[in-house]
Order: sequence, then structure tokens, then C-alpha cells
Amino acid sequence: DTICEANNREGMMGLLGALFGGGKKKKPTIRTKVEIIEHQHVAPDEPEPVEKRIKSLNPGPSGLYPHEILMLHYAQGYKTSIQEFQGFWRYKYGVRDPKGVLTSLMQRGYLKTGGAPEAMRNAKMDALRDCCRQAGLSPSGKKDTLIERLVKSADASLLEATFSDKYFALTELGGKALDAEGYIPYIHLKPIDGLDIWNVGGIVNAGQSPFWRDAMWGYMNKESIGFASAGNYGLYANMRLRMSEFVEDEGRIKDALRLAVEVECIDLNGAVNGGAWAYVADKIAPYKDSLVKSAPGIIKRIVKLAKQADYNDERLDALILEIASRRSTPVQVFTPEECVRIVHAEKEGNTALLGRLYSKAQKRLKGEA
Repeated sequence: DTICEANNREGMMGLLGALFGGGKKKKPTIRTKVEIIEHQHVAPDEPEPVEKRIKSLNPGPSGLYPHEILMLHYAQGYKTSIQEFQGFWRYKYGVRDPKGVLTSLMQRGYLKTGGAPEAMRNAKMDALRDCCRQAGLSPSGKKDTLIERLVKSADASLLEATFSDKYFALTELGGKALDAEGYIPYIHLKPIDGLDIWNVGGIVNAGQSPFWRDAMWGYMNKESIGFASAGNYGLYANMRLRMSEFVEDEGRIKDALRLAVEVECIDLNGAVNGGAWAYVADKIAPYKDSLVKSAPGIIKRIVKLAKQADYNDERLDALILEIASRRSTPVQVFTPEECVRIVHAEKEGNTALLGRLYSKAQKRLKGEA
């Protein structure tokens, strides 16, 4: 039999009988064979169990392993009754018993059971505002303001009754440990090529500065220089973007803006690695299919940072011209002036202008302009 028999023997005989007057008319039938495939859940590849991994590691300055420092960061948002945890604990770090890690940290004095203040930090704004009204307090302000107002002026019994959920809280020892090794949750939340929670401590502790952010900056700067020297401009641009985010966290907005503009200028001139430029060269235009377009989100980032740095269009244009004029990519796809126009066209959604600029650049590179 075939998978679908539209004209089976029974149907054919009925059809012949109808045509030649013999037999009873029968309606042709259709039989379909259906292949049944059972669904099987395939779990992601799991890393080695954390208990095995840490056998080759030394504890950090606080006496804790990287996954324990990361747990201190997340513990403040966990109820003491928690049973289910984010998948990254198991599938990224090999922590198969997160609750056991919490229990161990409590037993060693890094965590404790929190009270109403910890519950309020995890509460929604509506609950905090309602509690303020019940206590006869103003419900206006940001979350930290409302919490401070309630802790200072509301009756303790009202707070305990309203915010009765119990969350983990850092002890003084736990707070010091998290402050000392804050680079671990940072690298988990904002990954940097070549670094993870297991090796970042070695980079930080090998640095000359007692401040972990200085060591991280030194690492990123060294790596970006190495990428540029090797002609790996895609990797270079990625690292410079991470550096922009890094200094933004420190409130260095103008430095963050300069780095973001540099990333844009690299992207517009072929952010490729090694000898991949030949592949990109013929794919400048049309704009919609171009391989040298602005990276997703980079224009929004430049606009946001320029506003925070109080840069008007004139100052921003001057910055783009400066950085675009000293780039070191092998090929100059766009002139510095064109880079300025592209940033504004991207910001305004002017695809017609972008199309003309990209077409002009393609012709120029081919020697047709």
C-alpha cells in the first residue's frame, strides 16, 4: 500500500459498476496512512556539576566560590520558601541544588531571614503606595523613597502584617563578600568575550589595582587592542561596545558616547574579522541588504547618551567627524561627512537618503563614481 490510496480496489469496482450498469454504486473511499512520531523532550547540554568544577578552583578573597557569590546577589530576591530557580543555575553553571547553596550560605553566616524591609524591596509599587495611605503617609515618590518613609514613620505591626513574605537577606559578612567580588554578578549579567564567573577572578586578582573595575577595564582595553592589531574588527567593535556599557555604569557618559560612536564608525566601514573584507566589499548596496549597516540598537544608544551628555546636533556631528577621521579599518566605505549623515538618517528613518549614500559608496569602491 502507498501512504495515500485515492483509488483503491473497492472504489474502482464501484466506479466500473456505475459506468457499465452492473452492481451497486459505491462511493470511492480514501484511506490515509498516518505516521505517528512520539515527542521526546531533549534537555539542553549540561555543564559538569559545580561540585566537580570547584575541585580545581580556589575560593575567592571572601572564602566563597564564584557560584556562591552569584547566589548572594540573587538571594535577596528569593523567598525563603523558594523551590524553583532560574534555569541558568543548572544549565549554565552546573548548580543542581540551588536551595542547598542558600542553606549553606545561611549556616556559614552570609545570609539570614529578612523582615518587612526586605519584603518591601521585593513588593510592587501599588502595595507600597497602599501601605503609605493606610499609615497616613504620602504615596508619592520612587520605591526607595516609599520604603524609607514607611520604615521611618509607619507602625511596625502594620508593616509586618502587610509584607509578611520572608526573603533572604545579606548579613554584614555577606554584604562585604558581595561588595568585594561584585565582578562575578557583573560578568554574569553583562558577558564579555573570554570571561565568565569562573575565570574573571583570576583576571581581577592578577591586576595591579585593588579595584576590580580597574582590572576589568585593563583586560577589555588590552583585548580590544589585540583584536585591532589582528584585523579582527568585528571582535574589536563588540569589545568597544562592552567598554561603552562599562563606563556608562560608572556615570562616565561622555566616554560611553565616544566609544559608542567609534563602534558605529567601525560598523559603517566593515566590522569584519580577518580576511572577510572581500566578502563584504560587493555587498555595500542596496541599503536594505547591506552588510555594513549600523548594529542593532547602536543608533538609539548614541542618541540616548548624547542627550544625557547634553550634546546638541552640532557637538555630536563634531564628535562623529573626529572619530570617523582617525579610524584604522582597512577600507573606508564612507567618508567622515557621510558617517555624520548616516547617523542622522538612521535616527530619522530616512531610508531614501540612506539608499543614495550606500549606492554612492558602492560605486566609489568599484571605481565607477
